[in-house]
Amino acid sequence: MKYEPKYFALREFKCSDCGAVLISSSLVFWLDMIRRAAGAPITVTSGFRCAKHNARVGGAQTSRHMIGCASDISIARPISYSAFVEISARFKVDGGEFVSYPEDAFIHFAVPRIEAEKTWDGGVMYL
Repeated sequence: MKYEPKYFALREFKCSDCGAVLISSSLVFWLDMIRRAAGAPITVTSGFRCAKHNARVGGAQTSRHMIGCASDISIARPISYSAFVEISARFKVDGGEFVSYPEDAFIHFAVPRIEAEKTWDGGVMYL
């Protein structure tokens, strides 16, 4: 399937430590679907992480962030955090990860590791 993401740019997923970016096409597709359903902008608070950045933030040694299969996302008003969690949970992928962090108002959303094979270059993707 050919798909062009509407709501995200490649730069939003870059590692804040080294500037590299590696992100799964599947992850971007599902985040786009969440954004569409939410009807409000989503912020990627953590996308790709190099090993150094992942260690600095206390990420798991096998974090999906390091292979481009996970993002931490948050949403601003006009919807509440609880509504955002409810909407996002509808898009949980089999074999993925979905963790809500209400104290920090963000969601960890990940696709299966196998999805790391197809990366997004910022343009049209083929799923």
